[in-house]
Amino acid sequence: SVTGVQTCALPIYYGYKLCQLPKPPKDTAYNEKQVQYFEGIIAFKAGKYEKAKKYFEQSIKDNYEPGSSYHYLATCYANEKDDDKFISTVKEGFEKYPDFEQLIIDLINYYMTRNEQGKAIEYINIAIEKNPDNPSYYSAKATIFDNKTDTLTKLYDKNMEQAYELKKKAFQNRNNSKVKAE
Repeated sequence: SVTGVQTCALPIYYGYKLCQLPKPPKDTAYNEKQVQYFEGIIAFKAGKYEKAKKYFEQSIKDNYEPGSSYHYLATCYANEKDDDKFISTVKEGFEKYPDFEQLIIDLINYYMTRNEQGKAIEYINIAIEKNPDNPSYYSAKATIFDNKTDTLTKLYDKNMEQAYELKKKAFQNRNNSKVKAE
């Protein structure tokens, strides 16, 4: 029996085979690099990350959709719970293709989920510099500052509570001669 994913892969497989047949130079119906990239997408969607990684690595080598290939390759690592490979792949992709927006979004999300606000803001600022019309970046930055405010407010409230209790003790004991002597 053939699953839906396997059925989807058959046209790509045959398309790849067609790429290998002799053809006129102007025939671009099936580009080998394109087929390979989409084989990676199909494997990724099917949860076959090892297979997908091979296709995306080759797409990166072939310089076919390299920014997107880095994103998908990194996401394969994330889905396999390999955070170190995820972040190193995203950073490598971002260094080589800083204008591919999804990679900077990956970096922002990575640092936000790890509560590393400084790093997240650093990449948000880069993103805003590159695309100042994207409201998502301003929203993300506001969320970080809002969370910081919540944390500071809680700390302030806790400190004020302690100060109140200490002042209360001081006033209660101010007329107690035994406490004065200590």
